Amino acid sequence: RQETAADSGSSSPTVVDSDNEEDASTPEEVRPGLHWSSLHGFNKKGWLQSNTVDVYIDLIRTRAKEGFGYSERCLFLSSHSKDICDPPGGINSNTPLRPVVRLLEAALKAMKLQASEVHMIFVPFYTPAHWTLLVLDYQQNRARVLDSLKGGWSQWSSSYKRVTRNLASGLHAIARTEQDKKKLLPMTTCTPECEEDYPQQTDGNACGVFLLNGVDSLAG
Repeated sequence: RQETAADSGSSSPTVVDSDNEEDASTPEEVRPGLHWSSLHGFNKKGWLQSNTVDVYIDLIRTRAKEGFGYSERCLFLSSHSKDICDPPGGINSNTPLRPVVRLLEAALKAMKLQASEVHMIFVPFYTPAHWTLLVLDYQQNRARVLDSLKGGWSQWSSSYKRVTRNLASGLHAIARTEQDKKKLLPMTTCTPECEEDYPQQTDGNACGVFLLNGVDSLAG
């Protein structure tokens, strides 16, 4: 692979595979091929920008819809989803769940899924200076946080919990039948837990790449 330096002035990511450029454009090449040295779109401190994260996740979403190596029963949310699901004033009678429901309806429509058919929801989660990945796993009825720097995730545990609760409640509200609602109900009271054996980064700025690798591996 071509070793490409991070271009902090670039606003969009580029995935480079100079040894196999021709193969990368064929249907047989089903993985985007994420490599730290191949991504453009870093901010001045060396972290992946949110638009870089969104473009790569959109690529995975597109491949999933086309049946190329990824599960078709996942919802891939964008980096701004966390703020919709956990707004500054919280979600209450004054700020109802409607924005979350609209977010989920759009995600379901993009993947041509019913609420009860969802296996996983992926939420890029940005806390000050750090990316993690929140995963709502409906097959196991558990929510997990994939954190490549485990030490500080607990200080944001209440936010992870609110995002999980609001997304799960939104999906439950969308479900069409009582049987589907019953199936989706357990996640609405789920408390996210940190994935203990998730790989750990050895530098101070690779968290965004670990986030994307988490989506890549779990959705595949």
